[in-house]
Amino acid sequence: MVVSAQAHNYSYDSLTHTEKYAYVNGSLNFEIIQLDKIRDKHRHLIFYSINGKKTQEFYDKDRVIYDTLRKWTEEGKLYHLEAYNASGYTTIDYWVETGKISDIGTYGIAKTAPELVIYDSTSFDKYTAIKCKTDEPCYVRAGVWKQYHKNGMLASEGKYLPWPFRVSTPTKDSSGIAVPIENTSFEVMPGTSYVVGESFLKDGNWNYYDDKGKKIKTESYKNGLPVKK
Repeated sequence: MVVSAQAHNYSYDSLTHTEKYAYVNGSLNFEIIQLDKIRDKHRHLIFYSINGKKTQEFYDKDRVIYDTLRKWTEEGKLYHLEAYNASGYTTIDYWVETGKISDIGTYGIAKTAPELVIYDSTSFDKYTAIKCKTDEPCYVRAGVWKQYHKNGMLASEGKYLPWPFRVSTPTKDSSGIAVPIENTSFEVMPGTSYVVGESFLKDGNWNYYDDKGKKIKTESYKNGLPVKK
């Protein structure tokens, strides 16, 4: 039996405990299959493009994802996967054109980010470690991360500082005049505006290879910044 709500784009099947939400044109947008008597405690979620192709699928319990999360393009090609376990998860991206792996790495679970700020005296960028939210697992990058060429050959490999960083880049002051900052140091000056984003910073040695597998260079990083030779 299907029990429909008043909204034209929502329906609920009481036999399968499935909520369905539709696009304006009536095609399925996403569905939530309730796997527990308590609503939203344990779920199976599936999302679709307007052409009916599956675009994302995962399970969660108490809003924490487990097992495997997959993402597809609107044409139905797999481009992202996350495989979860008790200690974290492995993330894999794929080249849509070839179906081969483009990136692979591992996230581990950490309690919190340290009070860490990194200044780049060359670009004047400021990197601040982002603190974890208290109501969900805190995942940080761990181990060696690898990128691949479209033909499947290894392109680069190396480690990152574990935590994500908020990036602040100085621009102009409120009057539109460029703020002079000496190249030998970084100083947060009153009235300076900042463009903010998020980034992961490389750490240690990174090796790079051409599409035939030949090593072409090694770059070194310390505290997230390139080591000057």
